[in-house]
Amino acid sequence: MKYAVHYRKDFRHFDTVDEVIFSVEKGNENISELLPSIVKQDWQKITLNLLGCEKTFSEILPYILQLKELHPNILLQFLLNKENIEIAKENNIPFMAANRFCTSLDMVYAMKKMGVSEIYVVEGLGFHIDEVKKVLQDADIKIRVIPNVTQCASGTRSWIPTEHKFWIRPEDTKFYENDVDTFEIFNEDERVSVVYEIYKQQVWKGTLSEIILDAEDLNISNDAIPPYFGDSRINCKQRCFFGSCAACEANLSFAKTFEKTDMSIVYPKMVTTSGEELNESEAN
Repeated sequence: MKYAVHYRKDFRHFDTVDEVIFSVEKGNENISELLPSIVKQDWQKITLNLLGCEKTFSEILPYILQLKELHPNILLQFLLNKENIEIAKENNIPFMAANRFCTSLDMVYAMKKMGVSEIYVVEGLGFHIDEVKKVLQDADIKIRVIPNVTQCASGTRSWIPTEHKFWIRPEDTKFYENDVDTFEIFNEDERVSVVYEIYKQQVWKGTLSEIILDAEDLNISNDAIPPYFGDSRINCKQRCFFGSCAACEANLSFAKTFEKTDMSIVYPKMVTTSGEELNESEAN
């Protein structure tokens, strides 16, 4: 699996992160001169978000092409209009939407028809990734998700219980490895290095609310949650909405009770922040 972060000068892991997303404002020669000095390895992706750029795509295209010569592994995020799409295709530059997240299968299908290279899967569609894959089965389009922020449809946040919103714990990313190509860390603040480290190591011993944004009510010790929590959520189709599943409630209820004991759950084949490998899942 691959991880993407939004650029911050003080990010500590430019040498290991798979992708860095840069918000382009001026659209000048810094695109081709500065960025390759930050993201240095050929296997690392440079993603340019052009949504806030003061120039048009065609105006900054020469600098993007220069960057592409120096670092071919690039991706553009821009407003999906006919002109921008045609320019990107003519110059063989991979692109995706900067301001359109896929919240339904018809949006996935439309993105596919536009010829994007990647899509964001968010909100309730995150519980239907197997169906997203079926729509994309004859296209080379990568799927990315944002694991560390709770997601639900606009206008529903105060009505949807947090456990029914889409989010993914670090330990549960392994359940998505066959379907998701990129996990994009939501943070753009000084915590981005720490959160990246946690998701990269796939283990967290603090409370969920410390790393999952907009989840203040998940003040639960993460290591009290059963290891199969994530497995019960992937492709679950939110059956809880029509009363045929209560797995999330049951797991979190168990965790609230379990964390009151002096025991904890050790996950199999995980690595702690100190680098110690854990061998099997057991209560200590």
